[in-house]
Amino acid sequence: MKHPGQISVGTSLTSGSNFGRRQHTPFDRFAFYVADLVVKCESVMPAAMLDHLEASGILELNVDPALASVETIMSISQSDAMPDWVKANAVTSITPQHLEDAQRSVTAALRATLSPIADLRSTI
Repeated sequence: MKHPGQISVGTSLTSGSNFGRRQHTPFDRFAFYVADLVVKCESVMPAAMLDHLEASGILELNVDPALASVETIMSISQSDAMPDWVKANAVTSITPQHLEDAQRSVTAALRATLSPIADLRSTI
């Protein structure tokens, strides 16, 4: 009996009267096992990642305004995709508060991405 989500690995076409029909190999069960293993890992890894990132302090706000400003100005000036007039406006309008807000936003988005999945760990 086939599992509804079974992955057929190693299928082949046969000759003769069965031409064009797939014949399943012994790898079918193994492929299903591997697919099931991947699903289980996907349900656990985000929670582990979030725990590690929070424990290591990576998700804490730690912008050095002077260093961030220098790196941002260098990045803008080296951009080939940005027109010169945009570079000039960007360099004069970016403030350290913008850089802190950007890090806060990225950190919040990462937490939001990992959190719903991490909340599933209590049901596993």
